[in-house]
Amino acid sequence: MEPSHLIRILNLVEMVFQLISGHTSDLAAKQLELERKKKNLEASFEAGKISKSTYEYVMKELTNAFVKLETQMKTLAEIHEKPREVEHEKGFHFYEDEGKPTGQVALTLEDFARKARMVSIASIEFHQERGDFANWIRDVFEDYPLAEKVENLKEKGENLRKNIVETIEGLKQHNVFLCPNCGKEVRPKKIWNMPGRPNKAGKTLHLTLGYYQCSNCEKKFRRVLAKETKWLTSTTNSK
Repeated sequence: MEPSHLIRILNLVEMVFQLISGHTSDLAAKQLELERKKKNLEASFEAGKISKSTYEYVMKELTNAFVKLETQMKTLAEIHEKPREVEHEKGFHFYEDEGKPTGQVALTLEDFARKARMVSIASIEFHQERGDFANWIRDVFEDYPLAEKVENLKEKGENLRKNIVETIEGLKQHNVFLCPNCGKEVRPKKIWNMPGRPNKAGKTLHLTLGYYQCSNCEKKFRRVLAKETKWLTSTTNSK
């Protein structure tokens, strides 16, 4: 083997170990880099530039890196897809008036939007006039921009209910997230799909990711917008 090819292989092995160790934070870049290195490795082997033992060793490390990457993707999905749930004592307890509980309790913001559709208008207006909705969002979830939006709603009746629900659900529906640094609403600069490698059962995890950059503080972050598990399909041609 020529020294130049040996150096490239050693660099490849070093890169794989860095990917497995998580030194690169961009999962999309990891996947693209692994795919590119895999193609280069296969081309080098087919051209006779590296030995079979070297090819098998590096391919094994690449496979391990793909497995590690898929695990990171699943972890990322679980972190960002699971709604934050609070204990029952900290949940929002709906009342129609002092001493008149409705029996409905919301433990997440998503649950709050659902319960807000169910309770009476008397309950909605009772809490909104007291500022209870905004205070709960602010104190429990520390979501100050969202709390302010809810607090500024001045409608009455069904229009109030509609606007409260749309305000809570609107951010998620339009892939808008709050900046983790300053709390400003941020829309995605880029959205892309990231398919994982199929497992032994033929299932593949597909993620839809969003890249964000806050216009206020320039904080960059990523969020999982959707995830889907797909099955590989195979066709058998009969002659």
